[in-house]
Amino acid sequence: MKFTGVLLALAAFCLPYVTANPTPAKCLSSTDANTLATNFGKLISNYSNKLANQTLTPDFVDYSESVNSLVDKAGTTPRALLGLTFASRAQFEKESAAQPSVPLQIKNVW
Repeated sequence: MKFTGVLLALAAFCLPYVTANPTPAKCLSSTDANTLATNFGKLISNYSNKLANQTLTPDFVDYSESVNSLVDKAGTTPRALLGLTFASRAQFEKESAAQPSVPLQIKNVW
């Protein structure tokens, strides 16, 4: 299984800033983008609470259609696709720690 949402995740971090401040130079640097992609990949492929605490802010919340569709389990545990996925870092940590690692390969970051 390959996870291809990394590019979308990076774009999601940058787009609101660029929209409000149309100076692309003030967006993520290449180094920051690579760090973000690497840490995101590790949260999926080699999860640990220590890494989550190092990379996610204490007020972390997450909205993810792809995760919501996986959690929904074909309607057996209904969850709104556009709804809140993780209401806190603690919830993310609890649910992520219970999942098996997923092989992830970052193909490109730009």
